Amino acid sequence: MKNLVSKLLITLLILSISIPATAFADASQTNKFNDISGHWAEKQIKDWVTRGLVKGYEDGTFKPDAFIARAELITSTNHAFGFKDTSQISFSDVQANDWYYDEITKAQKVGYVTGYEDGTFKPNNNITRQEMAVVVSKLLSLKPSESASKFADTVESPSWSNGSIGAVIDSGLMNGYNKDSFGPNEKLTRAEATVILDRAVSSKVQSYDHAGTFGPESGVEKVSKDVVISVPGVTLQNMDITGDLLIGAGVGEGDVYLKNVKVHGTTTVKGGGEHSIHFENAVMVTVIVDKVGGNVRIVVSGSNSAVQEINIQSNARIESESGVAIDNVTLSSALPKDSKVQLAGTFETVNLLAKSIFVQIPLGSVKNMNVDKDAGNTQVDVSKDALITSLVLNAAANITGNGKVQTATINSPGITMESAPVNTKIGNNVPSDVTVNIGGKSTPASNVSSPPVSGGGNGSSSTTEPDPSPKPAPDTTAPVISGFTQPRVTQGERLNATSNENGKIYLVMSGYDQLGSLDDGIVAGGKVVNVKAGISVSFPTDSLDTTLGNLYVIVAVDLAGNISTSNYVRILDTSEKPLRIVDKMSNRINSVGLVLNKYVQADLTALKSSVTVSTYSAEEFHPLAEGDQVLFTDGGMVLGVTFADGYYGKQTRIKINAGALRNAVSESPINEEIISDYFTSSLIQTLLVSNPNGSKSITSSSDAVVYLVEQSVAIGDVAVKGVQINLLADTPTVVPTNGLVAGTYKLVTINGNVINNIVIN
Repeated sequence: MKNLVSKLLITLLILSISIPATAFADASQTNKFNDISGHWAEKQIKDWVTRGLVKGYEDGTFKPDAFIARAELITSTNHAFGFKDTSQISFSDVQANDWYYDEITKAQKVGYVTGYEDGTFKPNNNITRQEMAVVVSKLLSLKPSESASKFADTVESPSWSNGSIGAVIDSGLMNGYNKDSFGPNEKLTRAEATVILDRAVSSKVQSYDHAGTFGPESGVEKVSKDVVISVPGVTLQNMDITGDLLIGAGVGEGDVYLKNVKVHGTTTVKGGGEHSIHFENAVMVTVIVDKVGGNVRIVVSGSNSAVQEINIQSNARIESESGVAIDNVTLSSALPKDSKVQLAGTFETVNLLAKSIFVQIPLGSVKNMNVDKDAGNTQVDVSKDALITSLVLNAAANITGNGKVQTATINSPGITMESAPVNTKIGNNVPSDVTVNIGGKSTPASNVSSPPVSGGGNGSSSTTEPDPSPKPAPDTTAPVISGFTQPRVTQGERLNATSNENGKIYLVMSGYDQLGSLDDGIVAGGKVVNVKAGISVSFPTDSLDTTLGNLYVIVAVDLAGNISTSNYVRILDTSEKPLRIVDKMSNRINSVGLVLNKYVQADLTALKSSVTVSTYSAEEFHPLAEGDQVLFTDGGMVLGVTFADGYYGKQTRIKINAGALRNAVSESPINEEIISDYFTSSLIQTLLVSNPNGSKSITSSSDAVVYLVEQSVAIGDVAVKGVQINLLADTPTVVPTNGLVAGTYKLVTINGNVINNIVIN
């Protein structure tokens, strides 16, 4: 989630790439410079000057080849990003009275630039190209890459810069001087900085840096970029944003309005005050609230508004006006101690992960509130006009206020409630005699319930008239998922799916995709969203755990509890993560396959000599036979081995030598040896033939025990009800039929295949 914010914030750097303003003339006074004609960056410089993004010097020059000092660059960055928080620093060459002291403390707090190993910061040193690569990579959260090895002068680059150099090369933000030279230690020029940032922003970000209303009066404008709002007083209307949206820290305590705006990516709120951010008839997938210092208020209004998920990481008040329901709210574990969050309106699910915070529900309703086991010492205040339908308490918490809690599930000791819930359940992980403090009195949870509400009127008894109308037939039709076309995605990409019915869509690890285990799948790290029929939902994948396996399942559950068929997806690791085997497969006849955690490539002819096999638990690996084959499937995610003479070995393992595979993204060699877990025994193959004399003979690929039983006998009963036949490998054996009743039989091989529909007369 933080990656998104960093990725968008880099855009704002373009607004102040120039060094301190005293060194420049105003751009309106000089639009032509005598030192850029014919320069390789002339086009970008002119474009940026025209747009008012950079300035020249008073002497009529731009100095495109002048260098940028570290202190100057971070000052521009801090001003552009609105970074205000500081941290303690102790660099020997930075004093409290230096003009750049505060700016360095801000940069250290954010973490996009650091000092040197000797304890200095070198504020007046010029930025080198490798340092700029690191700064950009951190601000954009680029993924480290091995592509720096393409250049002769970066092969020995230090580890702190090598991955970042590869990342900016892969992203196209920086290039080498030629095919052999990147110039990591060369000083960065103003021209280079302008071009690098122009590349970063031109294809990814639309920035709104002055107040006003943007978007058409009617119709919808499609914005195929990330969007940044960096000042207050901005209204976006009638827009369809395919990327991410950042409401930046530069908004301060001001207002931002989004009217009839749909954001397909993640919306991050880092600015705004107590009356600030308004989503009117807006459609959002994920909203992250992460404002440093102060409170931010978000109001969702309009009958066409839909917000799938809000992740709260700082003090906030979230309001949904009448008729608007917010699906999922997560109070992140990133919330600092003593944070305050207010939720007013209608909320489907609230997951409380943070500990030692204060949550207030002044009005409205929460259908499901789950207090995580790590969210202890938290207070939830339910005001008299508020309702929690289901409250699951997995940690000690203090529930205050006179609002209504319909059902409380107690999964932890140490719970205090000012008012008793209507119903109480005791979870499986606590003793049956666990107590709850109700109104200052310790009470067994099994005895906790609110007093019944007495009836009014004259005291006469009331009866319920039977409903004369016939009840509709129960819904037994399973929902259908559409729009899911991604059997494989790389972590960080999003998964889209649509259900044809109202209900929920789950993304869980394989094995949790049955009705009774879906909630366990969520606990294990899966995701769930509430859905409306025909409305696409989007799942982020960057936080999914793939250490135990990368096969996930998407299923839909409708309001009647019917579950769809399972849709499988592999969540692949990003290219910089170590290669590993996440699954294995075998037809138990003549081939095995290794499912890898990411895409790889190799020359198959050369690869065969680097693949070896071990059988019968032997420590020694031997080369593949001449007729054996090695192949890639699923785009380079599955490495398969087919054995010409069949796969007969028990406890078989496959080893791939270090350097045999290449990273499919960077094309660099993977210098890691990979050994699979043991494959199960091969499947015994049997063949039935009819002899000229009318008898039947069976031949087995290895020593085996076979049972001849009637076709209707269950597999589990064959040893009891069948005729046992002991076979020697490759030796035909006559099937004994004496004494058998005429009919249809089958031959069942233990740890092997089954031959059905054998007619015995």
